[in-house]
Amino acid sequence: MASVLRWMCTTENSEGIPAADIDDSTIVRSPTTASAHYGLPVSLQTSPDAKSSRAELSSMRTPHNRRRGRASQSLLVVARWLGNAEGMFALRMVIMTIALSIPAVLSSSAGFYYRENGLWAVIMAQLTLLPYTADVVYGIIVRVTGTIVGGVVGMAAWYIGSGSGPGNPYGEAAAMALVILPFMWWRVFSSLPLMPAGVMMGITAYLVVIYSWIDMHNEPYGNPGKGYEIFWRRLTLVLIGLSGTFVTNFFPKPPSASRHYRHQLGKSLIGIRDQYALFVSNWEAPAQDLHAVAEEESLKAIGDLLSISGPVKLTVFEFSSSNFDTHALGRVCQLCMLIQQSVTQLLIYTTRLSDAQRQSVILSTEKTKENMVVEVMAVLTIVQQALKTDDPLPAMLPTPLFTREVVFTRRRIQKVLDNSEFNKDYTMDNEGLRKYVVLLNALLQMFAALDELVLVVKSAVGETSNIAILEV
Repeated sequence: MASVLRWMCTTENSEGIPAADIDDSTIVRSPTTASAHYGLPVSLQTSPDAKSSRAELSSMRTPHNRRRGRASQSLLVVARWLGNAEGMFALRMVIMTIALSIPAVLSSSAGFYYRENGLWAVIMAQLTLLPYTADVVYGIIVRVTGTIVGGVVGMAAWYIGSGSGPGNPYGEAAAMALVILPFMWWRVFSSLPLMPAGVMMGITAYLVVIYSWIDMHNEPYGNPGKGYEIFWRRLTLVLIGLSGTFVTNFFPKPPSASRHYRHQLGKSLIGIRDQYALFVSNWEAPAQDLHAVAEEESLKAIGDLLSISGPVKLTVFEFSSSNFDTHALGRVCQLCMLIQQSVTQLLIYTTRLSDAQRQSVILSTEKTKENMVVEVMAVLTIVQQALKTDDPLPAMLPTPLFTREVVFTRRRIQKVLDNSEFNKDYTMDNEGLRKYVVLLNALLQMFAALDELVLVVKSAVGETSNIAILEV
């Protein structure tokens, strides 16, 4: 039975089917059993020079699914545009802005709206509303804290510089000279997530002092007051705007940042899977553009992962029903970057090894055998689906990959070392040996990271379909 299965796996490899046509170069693979059965073209052949990794990767990412009609495609595009996170964010912004601006156009409330500077509430609401709930809650906390601290500092500066009088310009200048120093330091040296707090502190402190001075020396409309009166009015406007943001964010459904990051991590695993497939298909005869494609894909993937590695920490402020907490998402992001780095090394060093060196690696690892490729693809796909759907993983998976690969590689390397040709070609001073070690390390590092990724995901979503194995 094992021989039959091995024969089936080694005879059903897809070649001869046109994969893609980019820059007048077509990648062709030899026909599979199913292709020959259904009469697909067999005689298409191209020279090795026409092979393009970019075209092959594009073919891998084309689903070749059922084609929809033009009308259904248009409706689907419009529905996705309105229903995605960006479309819902724009709709929330419009509704919230109109709702908070209605008192400004009503004759019964226009005077009150202008006198109390109701526009500040609209501005605060617009600045705080963001596409995902975690960012919104964090923005509310930061802005409320910054407003309170800035108001207290502004009141202290006003009362120190003016006392109980109308205000002394020299005293206010001396007080504000000290106040501006920490705010300027915060603005220049603070991290990006904490910058809104510094901005709110500086704005509130200066508004308290400036409006207090205007009220004492001019006769503005509405007489805003001085010191504490300015502070509580400013705080009230901020709270009104933030309340509008908080209410708007939860209708019709609060957008989950955790779900968004899980989907992003799942997409990164899809990209890793495609690059690993590109590595396997180009191992024996690498394309000329494989090195450039590997670098481009790696830079894009690492850039996408780095862009969410920081915001993932803000999911601690989100009330999410997902099984993935902040620690699990952060760990998955780190492991995805590690796996991406390993796959990039495999692709790059594929182009640096000679044909004889690649054959030696195949003999020592057999990394391109069908069973190993299937196991890696299966693990990547199952973990990606678990990230996307939040469903538990099956209890039985082809893991740990690292342990089995180490045991297998030790046996194979011992056989290869017995080969006199290998001992003659690979010495400690030989560059080929160093490339071989780097490639082997990248492979083992990828397997170890995949095993840890499975454990992290299982600890978050759990496992199901447990199998009781009875020992006889």
